[in-house]
Amino acid sequence: MTTRHVRAAWPILAIAFVFAGCDISVGDGNFSIGLLSGKATDQWTRTYKLASGAELEISNVNGLIDVVEGAGDVEVRAERTSKASSDDAARALLAHLDMREDVTPNHVRIEAKVPSGGGLRQSLEVKYHVRVPAGVGVKLETVNGKISLTGLSGRADADTTNGGVTATDLSGPVKVATVNGGVEIEVKAVAPDGIEMTAVNGGVRLRLPAAAKADLDASCTNGRVSVAGGLNLETSENSSRQVSGRLNGGGPRVHLETTNGGVHIAARE
Repeated sequence: MTTRHVRAAWPILAIAFVFAGCDISVGDGNFSIGLLSGKATDQWTRTYKLASGAELEISNVNGLIDVVEGAGDVEVRAERTSKASSDDAARALLAHLDMREDVTPNHVRIEAKVPSGGGLRQSLEVKYHVRVPAGVGVKLETVNGKISLTGLSGRADADTTNGGVTATDLSGPVKVATVNGGVEIEVKAVAPDGIEMTAVNGGVRLRLPAAAKADLDASCTNGRVSVAGGLNLETSENSSRQVSGRLNGGGPRVHLETTNGGVHIAARE
């Protein structure tokens, strides 16, 4: 069994974070939920110089990661929120959230390290808002949260367990995966390294230029594969759950797969 399918058993973890504003205690066979009345917030910001071809990596536990492409240096703004039984306890919890950085000229890695202990009587959330210059790749991972990408020309690698992945105007290589959530990607070009989109519990949708050249392989276990009109696809296999063939004569590999959900391919408007 792969790590990804082991992680498919994690939806119960998402339930715990649904009650991010609650005090949940489990013990002696009893289960109770009460409000967490304490809250603290702050912002953590950093700027990095990375050239085209370099990579920014972010590892998160609970919260959104939103990345857009723009001019200038890499800018990272992390909105950090903690909840606990009191404001003082929430501030203390936030003070112990360790933002770890590993910085080299071609690679920056950021990880929000949650302090151990405390059980379910506290919660921490980090929402990342990031800007990267053209050509800088990203490698993103979060357990409970959505990943959003806009206008990236570098490599885009995104992985989330309980949350979806959405992206628009991508032109670099794409590799995205989610366990409990959908994947919806729009590209303005298919890069030579291709596109890979996978989901376990959720749909997969890809929009690409009608003139794009690609070798397409799309499949699902419980659902349906559909290809909208306007795409010049010569199929080698065409069924409700498997579509393979060449777009406009063939090109880079485009692999789309989900277990529980449909797969839809359409032309970019």
